[in-house]
Amino acid sequence: MGDQSWFENRIEDRGLIIRDWSPQLLILLHSSVGGFLTQCGWNSVLEGVSAGVPMITWPQFAEQFLNEKLIVQVLGIGVSVGAPVVVHLGRRRQIWGHCEERAGQNGYTKSNGPRI
Repeated sequence: MGDQSWFENRIEDRGLIIRDWSPQLLILLHSSVGGFLTQCGWNSVLEGVSAGVPMITWPQFAEQFLNEKLIVQVLGIGVSVGAPVVVHLGRRRQIWGHCEERAGQNGYTKSNGPRI
């Protein structure tokens, strides 16, 4: 509870914590939203497209990878930052190695790249 109140105090003048269901589309339509980090579930894709916000895609499983291709490659309204394939339990290290390799191809290193 102490950490929670510390965070709430830190953002009270500039943020909002929603503890339950939230009206995602209404939030995405707000003028202060500059982008949308999405797991690429179909409802989130529809809401992001409807709101007209650029998307950062981070698919996890199932059809989310196909939805990511729609956002990034077909519509051209997003960029991919997530795992390129489904991450099965016990294979996380292998996937992180692939992500580090991909980041290195883009000029990032552990010292100058984004924290994963």
